[in-house]
Amino acid sequence: MPIDIQDFRLSFAWFETNLTLLEGGKSNAPYQFLGREWSYRQKFETGRQPNPDLSVPWPKPAGQLFWKSYLQKTPGDVDGQLAWKALVPLRGDPPFDIHAHWLEGIISSEVFYYPYGFALTVLVRCLGARSFEQAVETAFQVRNGAKFEVVWKASWPSARTLQPARCPSLRCPSLQSSRRQEATRATWKRAQMSSATSKR
Repeated sequence: MPIDIQDFRLSFAWFETNLTLLEGGKSNAPYQFLGREWSYRQKFETGRQPNPDLSVPWPKPAGQLFWKSYLQKTPGDVDGQLAWKALVPLRGDPPFDIHAHWLEGIISSEVFYYPYGFALTVLVRCLGARSFEQAVETAFQVRNGAKFEVVWKASWPSARTLQPARCPSLRCPSLQSSRRQEATRATWKRAQMSSATSKR
C-alpha cells in the first residue's frame, strides 16, 4: 500500500550572536535588560504572566521534556535566577508575517531573545494528501528556492526564500528588496540587540 502523507512540518532556525549587551557600560537599547541579571530576572518573571510582550520559551509549565531535561527541573518551577544562569531565552513575535499563497499549509515564526544574541525560527506546516515522493518534492521546494511573501508589520512586503547563504551577515531568509527595506531590517536589528551608536 502506498504511503499517504496528510500533514508534515519543516522547521528552520537562524541565530545571530551579539555580545554588546554583556560588555558593560550604559546602553539605551530597547532590550538592554537582557544583558543584566537583575533586569533579566524581572522580565523573566513578567514573562510567566498572561499575555506579556515577551514570554518564557515553553508554551506550558509542565510536560516540556526538552526544558525539563536541560534545566533539571519542571519549567513551571524555574525562577529568574536559574533562568539567567541557564541562559534561557525569552520568546516574542517577529516584526513580520510570512505567507506562501502557493502552499497549502500554515507558516508561523518566533523570535527568541538571549543575553548574547537572538534566534529566528520558522515552522512550515504542509497540509493536504501527498505521496511520499510528492512530500519530499514539496520539502525541497520549501527549502531550496520557493518564494515566501514577508510582510513587515510596519513596512512593505517583499519576496524571500529560505536560503541563508545569500544573507550571511544576518543568517536569515534571503530577500530581493529595495535599499529601503534593507535599511529597515538593519535598523530593527540594531534597535533590539545593540547599543545605540550615539552611546559608544
